[in-house]
Amino acid sequence: MKVLIRVTPSTCRMVRPKLWYVKLMKPLAGNLRTLQVKARELGLQQEFRPVVIPNLQYYNDVLSELGDMVSVTPLIIAPSAYPYADHPKLGANGVYYPSPGKVIDINLKYGDTSHLIQWPESTPPAVKADILAKYEAIFGESCSVPSDNT
Repeated sequence: MKVLIRVTPSTCRMVRPKLWYVKLMKPLAGNLRTLQVKARELGLQQEFRPVVIPNLQYYNDVLSELGDMVSVTPLIIAPSAYPYADHPKLGANGVYYPSPGKVIDINLKYGDTSHLIQWPESTPPAVKADILAKYEAIFGESCSVPSDNT
């Protein structure tokens, strides 16, 4: 299983992600029938359509069997609602934006995911600081911005 996780040192709680953001990277047709069945069981039927899957042993074993057919990354729970919607939104970049009334509850349920953010090099330091401040407000900890821009 190709898990694209780069955890960097920070003062945030290092918590194992509870949810995976998974995409089917290759068409099901042409693969072994058993792999097709397992992919469909997880809701993976359409290429590049994301699915959220719990980080549990059974699912991890199935994802491992699917190998390079899937892209697996931790799901990052945003510390705020999506600015242009009053409902939950799953972003194409693997970030889940809870509905406005559930932001704190969902973040507390699934843990601090700020240490899993892979910051693009073009992200301004002020934007990073603002996002990490929102996580800090929820979790009551100081989250530092890694110096290597990851």
